[in-house]
Amino acid sequence: MPIYLNQLMSLNRIIIGAALWLLCCSSALSAAGNSRELPVVTMGCAIPSQSPVFDLMKVIYKEPFERLGYQLNLLSLPNRRVQAMLHQGELVGVCARPDYFLDQMGLPSLSLIPTVVGYDTVREYSLRSTNLSSIDKKRVGYVRGHLGAQKALDDTADTVILLGSAQSSNLMLLSNRIDAFVGLEIEMALGLKKYDGDADIVSRKLGEVSFYSYLTDFFTDQQKAEFNSYLGEHIAAQGGPLSIADVFPAEFIERLRQERE
Repeated sequence: MPIYLNQLMSLNRIIIGAALWLLCCSSALSAAGNSRELPVVTMGCAIPSQSPVFDLMKVIYKEPFERLGYQLNLLSLPNRRVQAMLHQGELVGVCARPDYFLDQMGLPSLSLIPTVVGYDTVREYSLRSTNLSSIDKKRVGYVRGHLGAQKALDDTADTVILLGSAQSSNLMLLSNRIDAFVGLEIEMALGLKKYDGDADIVSRKLGEVSFYSYLTDFFTDQQKAEFNSYLGEHIAAQGGPLSIADVFPAEFIERLRQERE
């Protein structure tokens, strides 16, 4: 065989070998890249997905979970669905719930993360024409299950009336079936918007309810402590816990109220 043909065949073998080597390196790099993709965990959030608060929650929790080694899938779900999925082990945690949520769940595998992510104001609402200071025994309503409101009830309340929703409290106030209603500022903002032009409703602040994160035993105690540290650092960098009511612009409240009617 001529010498130049041998050289040509050798050159071809070198080129093919180099191409195979590059292909193997490319596959290895691709596999390494895929191995660095973070595993996904799912957390429940009883905040409407169209709410600006839900968008903020995604921002608040993204970095702490990534520093813990996970990619967060935050689901907007009704509160009862959140509770059911927790009991079924379908969620690794819950965002932005008050401290009494732990007692309501009665789930030993659930832990409260101490860092406060947000807060809302508990207020007492009444008609201006109803002079509460002149009433010895007030009839006060609050939404069933809202222990934050229940804890803030005035000791002078003679009759405590459980209501199904903040919206129903408006009718109760206007018909004088209750003297006052105690609830969170954001829920009353949604309910009272409809009556702004029809009734002169006044309020006074009774206290605040803080909101926390909850993680299940999917995470170790060490991971929960690290998450609390990461979350605290992130929230501090954002200026501290957010005020839930302050996040809602007036146009959003109006749109959400119309959707519920």
